[in-house]
Amino acid sequence: MSHDLFGERFLSNRQPAWHGLGLIVPEGVSATEAFSRLTPYDVELQGLRLESGKKIEQRAVVRQPVPDDPEEVVFGIVGKDYTLIPPIDICRIWDDAVARPVETIGALGRGEILFVSTYLPEFDIKGDPVESYLLLTSPYSGWEALNIRVTPVRVKCRNTLIAAKQQSSEVYRVVHDRTAYSRLESWLSGIYQRAVQRSETLASFFNIFADLQVQSDTLSEMINEIYPYPTPPRENAPKDVVEKRMMYYLENKKILDKSRLAVQELFEGGGTTLDTPACRGTGWGLYNAVVEWEDYRMTKSEEARAKNALFGDRAYRKELAFAVVADRALSK
Repeated sequence: MSHDLFGERFLSNRQPAWHGLGLIVPEGVSATEAFSRLTPYDVELQGLRLESGKKIEQRAVVRQPVPDDPEEVVFGIVGKDYTLIPPIDICRIWDDAVARPVETIGALGRGEILFVSTYLPEFDIKGDPVESYLLLTSPYSGWEALNIRVTPVRVKCRNTLIAAKQQSSEVYRVVHDRTAYSRLESWLSGIYQRAVQRSETLASFFNIFADLQVQSDTLSEMINEIYPYPTPPRENAPKDVVEKRMMYYLENKKILDKSRLAVQELFEGGGTTLDTPACRGTGWGLYNAVVEWEDYRMTKSEEARAKNALFGDRAYRKELAFAVVADRALSK
């Protein structure tokens, strides 16, 4: 399942997604209403017992059966202090605190991740429009925290850009302890207005990126900083271990070389809509070249790309690209 959706549990306001699945609604709807249209599902905590019958403190995070997946699914094992916020409660808290119609809502895997987003005001990077979304992600693995962040997206090529956490995006993590409900409600209250303010700060950064002219003599330096080589392996081990280390090192180096060359080619004219005045030969263009490569061009499955774009190695690489471009732009 390349899109990694849980069945067709995806709803979008006005515009269909690339996978063509789910529901498209012409009008804005609340998160609770949207979730109710997607064959809703429930997640709960269940007690555990040993084979001897003795009850233990740990509990299981369990998704209840649904018509298209009619069996219980265990997502993880948690301790006694873990507080679960079920999907329907996530939607209710969102509606009460954010009070904005959803742009998208959906579930991944077999329901182990629920996400909700709403649209923030568009801003302009020297004629290049950029949209931002407030995104809430609620994982039910048992070990991941719920998080809320601002995610900017370029309209023309639909790249999802994850801005550097410390420099440009408002990120909240809600750990599933006894205060999870109250902290989620508290942080979401007024967060839309704060996110609008933060997106304005993000626009300032991106406009600075667009002012940075990236000359040919500095292009390779910046790309190499974004894709640095790993440390060569040490030889303080048996021969077969050293050989495996070297093979792993050379494989990683080959992947990095491919990424370096690909980003340079995208930046120099091969990228989607990177010929705009804001992108052509600028730090903004380099940043978008990295994003386009990581999100759309690198040869991995759609499922891996979708997850890594937000939470994995690809997100880290884009954050590193942001940091490298920001460092050059702010030092001018």
